[in-house]
Formats: sequence, C-alpha cells, structure tokens
Amino acid sequence: MDSIDVVEEFAAIYAEDYWDSRSVNVRKQITPITEKAVEYIGKLYPVLYADEFDWRADNFTDASYNADSKDKDQTQLLKKRKELINSALRYDG
Repeated sequence: MDSIDVVEEFAAIYAEDYWDSRSVNVRKQITPITEKAVEYIGKLYPVLYADEFDWRADNFTDASYNADSKDKDQTQLLKKRKELINSALRYDG
C-alpha cells in the first residue's frame, strides 16, 4: 500500500484501536500483531477498489489531497477516503 491516504489512516486506526491497548509483553509477540494487521488489510480491500475511493492503476501512489491546492474535489476525495477507511476498519459488518 503506497498511497499516503491509506497508510496514514491505517496506521492511526491501528495504533488507536489495537496497539495502544496492548501490554508491553503482547507487543513483543509477532503472531497477534501480524494477525491483526492481516485482518485490517482484509477489511480494506473492498474499500480500496470501491468506485468512491477513486483508486486506479495510474494514481494508486498519489495522495488525494495536496495542501497547496484549492481544488474542492481533492478535499472531498480525501474526506470520502477517510470515511471509507474508518468504516471498514472500525465497524464490523
């Protein structure tokens, strides 16, 4: 996953919802960490390929938002991507 939109949101949610609540001993065990990461990544795949996410072969490494841009479409795309990622990772369906 090379898209900064995905990586930043994924890392923040993983830390908040999983990593921060683990004891020091559990943090040293690779199996539960890996299992949770695999679970999260599995939840992301339907989102990444949803039409609303607008992730294509020609833009998969691009951020949806450039801080210097005044483009409202970019701002809306970033907001939509964050909502989709949050929904996928934080809510069981």
